[in-house]
Amino acid sequence: MQSVVPLELDTCLSLCSTLEALLLNSIGPNGLYTMITTSDDSTLISGDGYTIVTSLMLSHPVARLIVDHMKSHHGKTGDNAKSFILQLTEILRHVSLKEGGSVTCGKRQQLTELSHGLAELHSVLEDKLVPELLKYCVFTTVSEQNRGSVEELCLKIIRTNLAGKFNPRSSKHVSEVLCKFILESCSELSQLDKTLLYLLDHFEEMVIEVTNESVLSSRIINGAILTRDFAYKSSNLVSFPQIKFMVLNTSFETITPNSASSLQISSTNQLLQALNFKTTYTQTFIEQVKAQGINLIVSAEALSEAALYICRKQDISVIHMVPAEQIAHIAHIAQIRTFNGPDDVIDESTIGTAEFCHSVLIGNSKYVNLGISTKQLILCSPTKGLCRQWYTAVHNAMKCILMWLNHEQIIDLQKLAKSHEQGTDLHESHSTICRLDQKGDQCAADDSCSKDKTGSRPPSEMMHIRDEMLDTNSQHLCGISIQGGGAVEFLTSKILSDISLSPSTSPAMSKASSLIAESILCLPRSLYANSFISKTAKNSFIHVQNRIESELSTHGRLKGIDGKSGRVCNLVELDVVEPILAKYLLICDVVKTAQELLRIDAVIGVKGSLKDIRDEETDND
Repeated sequence: MQSVVPLELDTCLSLCSTLEALLLNSIGPNGLYTMITTSDDSTLISGDGYTIVTSLMLSHPVARLIVDHMKSHHGKTGDNAKSFILQLTEILRHVSLKEGGSVTCGKRQQLTELSHGLAELHSVLEDKLVPELLKYCVFTTVSEQNRGSVEELCLKIIRTNLAGKFNPRSSKHVSEVLCKFILESCSELSQLDKTLLYLLDHFEEMVIEVTNESVLSSRIINGAILTRDFAYKSSNLVSFPQIKFMVLNTSFETITPNSASSLQISSTNQLLQALNFKTTYTQTFIEQVKAQGINLIVSAEALSEAALYICRKQDISVIHMVPAEQIAHIAHIAQIRTFNGPDDVIDESTIGTAEFCHSVLIGNSKYVNLGISTKQLILCSPTKGLCRQWYTAVHNAMKCILMWLNHEQIIDLQKLAKSHEQGTDLHESHSTICRLDQKGDQCAADDSCSKDKTGSRPPSEMMHIRDEMLDTNSQHLCGISIQGGGAVEFLTSKILSDISLSPSTSPAMSKASSLIAESILCLPRSLYANSFISKTAKNSFIHVQNRIESELSTHGRLKGIDGKSGRVCNLVELDVVEPILAKYLLICDVVKTAQELLRIDAVIGVKGSLKDIRDEETDND
């Protein structure tokens, strides 16, 4: 009989509170860092919530479950690791205060009812929450005519994502370099989402880590970087206007008969011929390469000394032992196929062209820079550990940009347009609708835009903006973002409070909505607590909350908290913006995790792996 341990609510809260305590002081641009030490005396200083939490050795299965859910959310959005833990902890804290930590039979029933309420709330969030959030979003048309605005929004999202994780000067430089790298890697802005997917899938080949250099040395290099030096470099290589090259996935020196064979040798001459056969074949192959005008061979396998000698005689440059991932990447960029062995044929489909090919010193290593139509991001840092942090942060920032573009799972612009054509007004007259036009003017934050006395756009002008945004014939990508600084949390709290008070809402869902509405404000509260503003009775968070809620209810103006100064303002003006999809997914994932935790009654330890259990269930079925 395996051990069964009842799971109390207080246990879940205690585990979450432990994680929360590690992250609470690191919220916002004024957040503090955490020093992480390992058993081998290595140290790492980080302000990144994901790095801090995933570095922990967790023994309790529920703690591992919570972190797994956080990892899943972070893997999708590239952000919000701290927010996830803080909001989940606050939900459990409110439940514990209302229901009590020790679970009796009656209280277990109440928790189950609350869990059902959370599940019901989760199912209607898209319909109830998204239309309201859209009223305060920045819609940006992603097209060549609007390149300036796209670049501006990309830079703001990256800076917001990196804020508080590293020192401001380094974050500013890396943000600018990364934004330039993303946009220059995209030949057409209409393909920006596909470009980002490719960059994320081939991140290891596109980004090179360099230690013992300042972060401010991070830069973009034209062409592809091969992390090997020349095995042989022709003196004439730099003189060619175009360099013809081919990439070898396997060695051309490997000759395998189709079937098992034996060789009968009856004389010394025959023995010499047999020994020289491989060399003769290699020489014939390289002569064929030379006849095709190829100046460079890039090989995944090592070439023998004999092959290198023949390449020198034919004046063909060689780079060998190149990682297979880089070989595939070069072939994809150059739009050629790799040469796959002696049975393959050298033709135009295997020959690529490069504008240049030369050695380049990156850090302390000598590599080769091949001039094909791609970019390479060189990410520098003084230490290996810090460089790895930047590497991860840049990867996550790219995910945030993708979140900005990939919102189809919650927002159907075509459906939105159809609703508008049928007279459904998703944007009331007091909504603050933001849009970046093709001139790059930011309508929501630009004082020169015509606004009424409340700061909102006139209904007639807003209607014109909606017509442009929701054009059913438009084939352009659309980036949708919203201001940060806790603004979304204040807005969501108001929406959920209204849902809880609605007569049509079920008692369980009303209770769950009220719970989330109270709990979700923990993020702006922590942001305000870490700001530089003096904490007096007149400057308490309650007063700030009342002011923001009053502005939202009375004038329809959405505002947040500047994490640095603590003042209430429109965070768009301070370039603090986040993808709307990332904020929505955060709320959904936290609600889903809380619902799951409230339904767990006990923890059972079993032998074997979960795979064995699932396999046994499948067999029984």
